[in-house]
Amino acid sequence: MKLGLVANRSGAKFFKQTAGQQGWQVMKSFDNPEGRLRNRDVYQDSPGRTGGPIAHGLASERDAHVIAGEKFASELAGELETGRQSKLFTELMLVADPRFLGELRAALSTETAKLVVGTLGRDFAHTSDRDVANQLTEAFSNLEPVL
Repeated sequence: MKLGLVANRSGAKFFKQTAGQQGWQVMKSFDNPEGRLRNRDVYQDSPGRTGGPIAHGLASERDAHVIAGEKFASELAGELETGRQSKLFTELMLVADPRFLGELRAALSTETAKLVVGTLGRDFAHTSDRDVANQLTEAFSNLEPVL
């Protein structure tokens, strides 16, 4: 079975295509509200800034989106690992905005990464499931054979 993970920092959907089927169906959806938070929402109780000619933070802050993205990518990678171990899919396509795509790839186990047949660096957050399914069909059909 083919699996397409379409994700960004605030949510993800697993699309599946079973052998013999032409279309893609949403198999599972995930919401990650933390991916929509802004730094000020995350760090509102953190130390302030100092004044002077060069203002700087008193604490080292990582971007809230990066932290939320890495955490969510790790959760999704865990779901994919479970699916791989259950032999839920044999081919995997990753679709995400370029930054989050890198976080996803970094979070995958070596065995799951071997099942990735392609990636697409696009954010389909505001795209209908039907249009995403069409994009997955096109992406899988444009894959070059592995020799």
